[in-house]
Amino acid sequence: MKVMAIGNLQPLTEAQWVQQVPAEIPPALRLYLEARMEQFWHRAANTGVIFVINVSSADEADCLLKTLPLRVAALRTFDLMPVGPQTPLGQLLHTSPGLRVQAGSNTLTVISEPQFDQVRLQK
Repeated sequence: MKVMAIGNLQPLTEAQWVQQVPAEIPPALRLYLEARMEQFWHRAANTGVIFVINVSSADEADCLLKTLPLRVAALRTFDLMPVGPQTPLGQLLHTSPGLRVQAGSNTLTVISEPQFDQVRLQK
């Protein structure tokens, strides 16, 4: 299971930034090297981060995130969102005989051959 953790950073003073932010890097990097944290993204305007975490539950993700220094110092909170594959897309591969799927470089087109109706899905 994957959990998207959307971090919200409290406004930091310069002293807090200098003290807390460098301390956050080693434990976050350790989670990445242990393949627990699959991706990490920076949110615009220094409002926080987004982590994609490999765990068995949202509770496990919360436990991992509670070890990070900014969370320990109550300077960051996380909204946790379990995510998974877009399973309805698999149904397009097994469409009825009257439908066919065309894949382009940036689009997926479903064509209903009898009526030639098209639905375009952008990547």
